[in-house]
Amino acid sequence: MIQRMLILVVDDDELVCRALKTILSTRKHTVLIARDGQEALSLLAEQTPDLAIIDLSMPGMDGMTLLSLVRQRRPELPVILVTGVGDIPMAVRAMKMGASDFLEKPLRRDELLCKVQMLTNSDPRQSNPAPVMHRGIFVDLTDSEWEVMRLILQGKTSKQIADLLGRSVRTVEVHRAHIMKKYQANSIVELLNKYWSSLR
Repeated sequence: MIQRMLILVVDDDELVCRALKTILSTRKHTVLIARDGQEALSLLAEQTPDLAIIDLSMPGMDGMTLLSLVRQRRPELPVILVTGVGDIPMAVRAMKMGASDFLEKPLRRDELLCKVQMLTNSDPRQSNPAPVMHRGIFVDLTDSEWEVMRLILQGKTSKQIADLLGRSVRTVEVHRAHIMKKYQANSIVELLNKYWSSLR
């Protein structure tokens, strides 16, 4: 039986908030909605959520600033950050600051529910987590792949990496494909998430 959780959703987009509430409600979770950082901090002062889902790009107090404040006030609270395609470098910094996980828009229902379940340990018997990533597991990357990987971690695009390394975009894409396969990642967001998780 899946345990019901209290989840704080922070996003300035009403449609996103509504969609997240609908998805999470299918698992009987209770959802608190905050439309900005200040409202989220006020709710945290009054409530004790089991998880927070925070959008990185918000007017006023952005998700990064809110994450920093949440870490100060509620260091034990798991936080999932939601990022747009152009926010990968910011998402990388957020993982270093202690974000538990991050998701890329557009959000996929099954992926969201899986991550919520894993982070809250709501029912370990039903969870299907990704393989645990340990230090040194990716030592089979070639020198060229590590060069590309380091630049991916900086949020560089394939074209930027090609320019920096003096290689063709096609060559960089081949290296990137090999890296993704070795990390068992289906997206750049998943790749970065697994990399930073392995360093904890």
